This record gives sequence, C-alpha cells and structure tokens, in this order.
Amino acid sequence: MRRRLPARTKPGPLAAERRRGRRGAPAEYECDGLTVSAADLDLGEVWNISEFIRDLAIRNKTGADKKIEDFATSCFCTAVEPRRLTIPAGGAATVHVRIDPNHRSPDEANLAARPFAVEIKPIQDVSLPHRAGWTMHGLFKSRVTLNVLTVHFGQDVAQGAPPPTRTVLATVHMPFQRLAARLEPPSIGTVDVGRDAVKPDRAEIRITPSNTLPTGPFKGAVVVDVVDMDGNALPGATLPVAGDVQPGARLLPARVILGAHPVGTAAETVVVLQAPADAAWTVDRIETDSADIFVEATTAEGIPTGRAFRVRQKAAREGNQTDTVRFVVRKGGGPPITLPMEVTCLGELPHGTSPEIGVKHP
Repeated sequence: MRRRLPARTKPGPLAAERRRGRRGAPAEYECDGLTVSAADLDLGEVWNISEFIRDLAIRNKTGADKKIEDFATSCFCTAVEPRRLTIPAGGAATVHVRIDPNHRSPDEANLAARPFAVEIKPIQDVSLPHRAGWTMHGLFKSRVTLNVLTVHFGQDVAQGAPPPTRTVLATVHMPFQRLAARLEPPSIGTVDVGRDAVKPDRAEIRITPSNTLPTGPFKGAVVVDVVDMDGNALPGATLPVAGDVQPGARLLPARVILGAHPVGTAAETVVVLQAPADAAWTVDRIETDSADIFVEATTAEGIPTGRAFRVRQKAAREGNQTDTVRFVVRKGGGPPITLPMEVTCLGELPHGTSPEIGVKHP
C-alpha cells in the first residue's frame, strides 16, 4: 500500500534550508543521506493531462549502501516507481514519479492555473521520523475546467426506461474552435457538447448513460479535448462517470419500514412495481419466507393495473422483525427476474405487560 505523509503543523528541518535556497539557489536537496537535484524537483508549468511522469535521479553520496523500503507522499495523486530499491555507496538510481494533474479539491475546480507541491520521502530502516523529504513543485495549467469533479447517476438508470441526462458546465481558458468530448468506454452511453451563445468561453457537456447496460455498477470517463484555432485537438480534462443500473422493473420502495405496532396486530402499506408503462412486465409469483407476511394485488390512483400491491405484516413478537418478499417477474417471454424486498416492523408489548411471562400486572 502506498504510504501517505501526515499533515505537518510545523515546517520540517529542511524548510529553513529551502527558504535560504530561494535566495541562494541550492543545486540539490538531501534527505537521510540521499540527494536529488533542485532542477528535477521543479516541474515548471504542466498542462492538465491524464498522467504526468517525471524522472527523479537519486544519488547516494555516502560510503554505505542505501536501501529504500518504500516512498511516502503527501498526496494520493502521486506514486513513485519502483517503490523498493538499493542505491550503492557513491551510486545513483532513477525513479519515476507519476502525478495525476486532474487531482484537485472542489475549491480548485474552476481554476485555470493552480500551484502544485507534493512531498516525497524515501523510507529507510534508518530514516528519521520527523525529517522532511523532497518537495516536487510546479504550476498545473488547464485548457478547460469543469464545474464538477465527478458525475454519479446513483440508481437513476433503469434498463429500458428513459435514461437521465446530466449537464456539466465547461469554461475554456484559451482561444478555441470547439470542444470535443467522448465517453470511455463508448458502450456506457453518449455525450454531446453545446457552446454557449452568450458566453463564448463556455460550453455545456451533456452526458446520457445507455439504458441497455447490464444491471449493476458501471463506470467510465468523459474525455474532453480542446480543438484550437489551427484544428489541433489538445488534451483538456477527464471527468469520471459512474452509476448503478437497475432492472427495467423495480419495487418502490425496495425496503418497507412499517414502524412500531403492538404484538399481535398487523400493519400494511402499498408498494409499486415500477416499469415503463408500455413494457409487458408481469408478475409470475410472489414468495415470502414467513407466515407473518401477506401480499396481494390492489389498485392505486395513477398506477397501471397489476403494478400495485398491498403488503401486510403481523408483529408476531417483541422487537425488530424483518421478513423478505420476493417478486418473480418477467418481461414478455423473457427470463424470470427476482426482485427482493425487505419488510420490517417493531413489535411492542402492551403497556404493563411483562415480557418474561406475557401477562399484565395488576
């Protein structure tokens, strides 16, 4: 597991050296006998791309071999490879620092340029616990920024039902012809872009997942490119997209909580089999795991015939009681699908009744 450095409340012992270095421009920085050049730590200006890789040369100027067990970083957006290596006395080795320039806090979502700094510390058997590592720094620049960091559809996508659309606002920070956007993988849905007629630096990105995806979680990403005035497509931004596809038919609610009721009494509610009105969904059978639960078809205003059901549960004992109902449904001549539903109530003894002997006190 990649290690992350704890947040610092006070500057490390190397911080004063770095402050002096801004005046004296040190050529290298040292950590537990290992040194790196200042030039390798200075990224300069970096355009926002999917991944940025920087080679970092580490030199061992001591008279003993240095064994690095791991690297700790102050941000999960950064990884070092390889994570374990041995640098011989007087020798050197190069590691690859992978940085995700798309990583940003919600407060940085709309920033066209943002300073970046990450501390990297080699972990050795002899490492001093409070010794500062090396700080890699630079300025990340974005050709386009989005008003959100991710899009999650939750459980709003159902097979065969009209799919929902989410709109993301984009701001372009350079002269451009247009924005180009695509979904990866393409099978999860469609995406289109519309330019703002009033604000020429703005555009809307509309994302619509497919309603033919298999049930269960899905994830992907919208990749946005900026087409410049010469027609070149330049990397812009990557937006993670996810959701959880539901069956074309589902129970609402999927879990019923009937509240507290006296032991021996029953409580009931109505649940609905939700599916497109023009879809030929039928209920083959309804199964229960307890004699305390009873389900029957009923009618409800605005609900198609055969889609509403009355669920009645008897509070058979004191305390929480959960029973399971399974609706076995199918669409046309398709295979059967089982939709489970939990029904819960809280059984209460009448006031003054002893739970040990079940009689009322005089």
